[in-house]
Amino acid sequence: EEDIVLENAGYGTLDWSAEVDVPWLAVSPQSGQDERVNLAVSVHSTALDAGTYNAHLTVRSPDAANSPLSIG
Repeated sequence: EEDIVLENAGYGTLDWSAEVDVPWLAVSPQSGQDERVNLAVSVHSTALDAGTYNAHLTVRSPDAANSPLSIG
């Protein structure tokens, strides 16, 4: 499990949501209204064979200038 910090560099809270594009990756929490939050990203590797896999985590906020932001 890895943490990704989502933080409003301006003032006040942001409405946001986070999603992944594969079933073996999870993010928690998936949405909220915060000034700062740690997103826990975890891999459910028990169902995966050995190999290289790719996935994306996408974070959206209607108030953020760089939204959506995709990591992957």
